[in-house]
Amino acid sequence: MQIITGETTIEKHKYLEQEIYLKREDLNSSGSFKDRLVEYIWPTLLKLPSKKIVLSSSGNFAISLLYFYIHSGEKLDKEIVIFVSNTLPELKLTKLKRLIAQSAQTLIITKKPKSEAIKYAKQESAYLLRASSDFTNRFAYTKLGQEILVYEEKQKIQFDAVFICASSGLAAAGIMEEFLSHSRHLPVYIVQTSHINSISKFYDPGVNYEEKTLANAISDRIARNKEPIKELITKLKGSGVVVNNQEIYLSLEIFRNLDIDVSLENKLNGNIVLSLAGLFRLLKKGNNFTKPLLIISGN
Repeated sequence: MQIITGETTIEKHKYLEQEIYLKREDLNSSGSFKDRLVEYIWPTLLKLPSKKIVLSSSGNFAISLLYFYIHSGEKLDKEIVIFVSNTLPELKLTKLKRLIAQSAQTLIITKKPKSEAIKYAKQESAYLLRASSDFTNRFAYTKLGQEILVYEEKQKIQFDAVFICASSGLAAAGIMEEFLSHSRHLPVYIVQTSHINSISKFYDPGVNYEEKTLANAISDRIARNKEPIKELITKLKGSGVVVNNQEIYLSLEIFRNLDIDVSLENKLNGNIVLSLAGLFRLLKKGNNFTKPLLIISGN
């Protein structure tokens, strides 16, 4: 099976009088834009001297990594041990378990996946994979920015904003740096949840904390690289948005009513509509956007 990464389609939709463009990153092979990151670091993983790789994941990165492990023509001769939270949604956990069975790797479900992964890696002298904390990996997403600019040129249109959900902010940083390297300085809006908003809280304060969220993929509570990310947002005259569960739920309802070909899993997935929720939150607050592009990150 061929792994398809990048060159995902951009679709035009309309909700009431609002034009919406969707960058369908859920159409990457494993179902999310994490495929771009795995493809970028894959050559490094192949050369690792360690025979065991350990990581914690909110699901998407682990799913992508296992997909590459199974289908890549360049086989990874390593054992993979993945730690995930015991609160991982059932649909995502089912997908992950299926890939674990196909790849014959190890899945550990725990209350504290990050700390347990660090402890396990030390005990086993294994390689601790923390791809999202390495800011150089933002370059995995520069091509995503290129694809957006190429689409604008070919279609002879100009987006007035790009909305993207973010956890560590790595993907957003790569896209923003690509925009800054061109004369087309598109504003980027980073969307996070009322549960975790380590970057967006600086731009959209006052949203009440919610103990649970309909969009669990936002899991980075610290965002170690938030300062350079904030600088990029400022240079592009973008901002951050914090959305609550009600806004995510309403966006899921809108998403289901749009003519979008997605799996049933994604129609029920709060993560997939975060950028949409961010757009409608700002529209409700009085902002106007004529041609907003929403990055549908997937999974």
